[in-house]
Amino acid sequence: MTASTPGTSMTEEEENKAREEETREARRQLAREMAIGFQSIGHFIFEFSQLEFTIRVVVARCFGIDDSLFNIVTGPDDFATLCTVAREALYLKLPEKKEEIDEVLKDCRKLNDERVRVAHGLWTFGAEGIVLQNVSRGSLQARYYFEKRGELDQLADEAQRLMQAVLTIGKRRPVDHSRAAS
Repeated sequence: MTASTPGTSMTEEEENKAREEETREARRQLAREMAIGFQSIGHFIFEFSQLEFTIRVVVARCFGIDDSLFNIVTGPDDFATLCTVAREALYLKLPEKKEEIDEVLKDCRKLNDERVRVAHGLWTFGAEGIVLQNVSRGSLQARYYFEKRGELDQLADEAQRLMQAVLTIGKRRPVDHSRAAS
């Protein structure tokens, strides 16, 4: 048996149902926000992995590494080491492109710093969805990242831009100085 609250037309049962529906709607909204955040994380990590693979391919081409040895030779390096190897290999093959090589690979390393945060930080809830909390090793102070929707997608776009830049450098054929001398 339910009684109406004086001055209102809703019964206690109706009020409980309305509160339950509000709670369900809030949970659905939270799930939507989380899904958007998870998709953005995945988008960035996917694009970053494509960038890393592209750098590995360029290194393999520079050294003439056979496909059967590709993973054995290029797989063990961490990203920073891979960038160093790529830089040195490209310097040897394309010395006239040193500034461009430096700029692209510097940007790749900077993007890797973001990837490390994404992979190793604490994901939690913020005003516009999920946010990343990262504690600096140096200061031991927490800082929040990706508080605005779309920031991770911008990083994914940057990974795609860098992949194209690496491919552009890697596609350039070095001048064969031995033929030019004859």
